[in-house]
Amino acid sequence: MLVTLQYAFWILPAVLQAYLAVVMVRRGLRAEFPAFFLYTVFQVSSFMLKFPLYHLGPYKLYFNVYWSCKVLELALGFMVIHEVFSYIFRPYEALRDLGNVLFRWAAVVLVLVAAVMVLSSSGGVGLTPLMNIILTLDRSISMMQCGLVLLLLLFSSYVGLTNRNHVFGIALGFGLASAIDLCIWTVRARFGGGADTVFSLLSGASFLLAVVTWTGYLLSPDPERRTVQHVAALPDSWNYALNGITNPGANAPSLPLIESAVERIFQRKNDSVH
Repeated sequence: MLVTLQYAFWILPAVLQAYLAVVMVRRGLRAEFPAFFLYTVFQVSSFMLKFPLYHLGPYKLYFNVYWSCKVLELALGFMVIHEVFSYIFRPYEALRDLGNVLFRWAAVVLVLVAAVMVLSSSGGVGLTPLMNIILTLDRSISMMQCGLVLLLLLFSSYVGLTNRNHVFGIALGFGLASAIDLCIWTVRARFGGGADTVFSLLSGASFLLAVVTWTGYLLSPDPERRTVQHVAALPDSWNYALNGITNPGANAPSLPLIESAVERIFQRKNDSVH
């Protein structure tokens, strides 16, 4: 029974994602969410490569392919987070540009934090330092995906989105799977890996839940983005304020204001000293 469930949770997501890729092409969603489409196609291709290797190929080859695919999966997952974030703030050009800069730095910080955590801990049994880094990055990205869902839940109405929009469904699918996986990792760290089969089934079920969520959302019509009256004027003010940060050479009146404020603070400090 457990073996049957394991195969079901391995095969069904790949089948649904293949169907989802076809749906995205037919509905023109591939251009709307290119990173998510690439992630979906990669997951199907990864399954088609790993499944026969698991049964027919040498274990060492399957092992190397599995961890190589895991690295690519994490990179694509991070790209999807960036894509969703950019979509949310699409009307706010300067804020979106600032987000791009922050995401680049976030990628560097994630790698550095993962490396530090691996070097400062003993690591898991039978895991190499590289594998520990990959798993740490996986958990960090999972936390970012959960945070993205929280961001949408709290602020979607302020940017003209609803919980029926496609972008919300994409973030929700990742958030559900990530939340369950984080709970699994926490329980395993606390009580050990005595129930690895059960944990594996729960992880597979969480990803299947994510794929079902994505399929359900992308099969439904995408509501038109609303114009929120009390934030309708925000794009211009945000662009005005952030232009000097994202475009240092631009003619941004906000920069002289900031510089003069800083100068006044230092002047007062010097006067108090003297």
